[in-house]
Amino acid sequence: MSKTYARKVGLNRGKPRLWLEGKILLENGFGHKVAWGVVRPDSTPHPEWPSLYLIAGPGGKRLVAGSPDRPVIDINSKELLAGFTPGEEVVVRVIGEGHLHITRKVEG
Repeated sequence: MSKTYARKVGLNRGKPRLWLEGKILLENGFGHKVAWGVVRPDSTPHPEWPSLYLIAGPGGKRLVAGSPDRPVIDINSKELLAGFTPGEEVVVRVIGEGHLHITRKVEG
């Protein structure tokens, strides 16, 4: 069974923002200054269910910010977070070491 975390999409300067920090990153391969990338699938089974994948690795174009004790990933982008609404809850699912999958929380 994969581990999941609940987070809320925020709003910063008129753009949606997803902030991840601390334990969720430390326990899953996203330590301070680790390179990571983000993939937004071109199509999903249900377009109303936006999806993002965060992948840690040397090919990533971004670095985990923060500090060694409290790493931070701050995604503040209309393009990457298209389909997510500020204030809504999302699910961050660990799908493997250095691989996180972010989707809209589905009630039910």
